[in-house]
Amino acid sequence: MAGYISRSLANVTQMAPGHAVWNREHNDLWHWFKHAQPLFVGKIAIPAEIPGVSSAQHYLALARAICQKAAWGEPGTEVTVRETQGLIEYLVWYHPPGLARGLFLVVKDCGAYGELQTMFPPIEGRSYYEAQHGHTLH
Repeated sequence: MAGYISRSLANVTQMAPGHAVWNREHNDLWHWFKHAQPLFVGKIAIPAEIPGVSSAQHYLALARAICQKAAWGEPGTEVTVRETQGLIEYLVWYHPPGLARGLFLVVKDCGAYGELQTMFPPIEGRSYYEAQHGHTLH
């Protein structure tokens, strides 16, 4: 393993509040629903992006486990850090061997802990992660 990167990345405690009025509270529920639940259009069900995630708490627990692996530099994880207007964010690409699609995560650095901003499998795959601006840590 590459070693410990960030206290906040290793200690993701909650979902970050959204930026709009409608998602400042319960943003965890919104992201879980958006990325881990099927979408029904009439009689057609479009599968969930992240199947098998049973609740907003499960969504956060999955992200927390991935971020702990990324903080320690485990294989299948890559981390980029970016700073925008004083906000430090960790961008995580998680794609261990055997996983069909990678996951992209954004974690806000809050000092002693981190807040998950999002987690999803981008349609573009790894190139979505690579297109983000920042400095690669590992």
